[in-house]
Amino acid sequence: MSFLTNLVGSQHVERFVPIAEPERERQLDKARTRPERPTGSTTTATVVKPAAPPKPARAGARLKTAIKPPKPINDTTITAVVKDAARLLSWGRDWHELPDAIARIAGRPGAAQVRQILRSSKDAIEQRLEQQDRH
Repeated sequence: MSFLTNLVGSQHVERFVPIAEPERERQLDKARTRPERPTGSTTTATVVKPAAPPKPARAGARLKTAIKPPKPINDTTITAVVKDAARLLSWGRDWHELPDAIARIAGRPGAAQVRQILRSSKDAIEQRLEQQDRH
């Protein structure tokens, strides 16, 4: 314990710790405790109203954060996804890990769109891997 205290440097090792002594105890006064209220017709009662029931959700309502509009797929997006896939595969990632990993990169489409791009351009990705292996 003294090692840890010295390490932190918060207090001296030989600090004073008072010992509990029965003659120094204080008695709690009964006057300090809350007095009991007499029950009867003269007291006013507070009625707590229950909270309003929650409104039912509309059938067509959607969460804005849960559904993102799909990012448009153009040639630069496909090229970026192919480069990312080739790079991640060269680092030792497996094919099944690629869609989620690429979708987490800023500016890339969602995992479903990345999956489509990977399926359609698998040959281009394998060619990039061969080019990287040659160099």
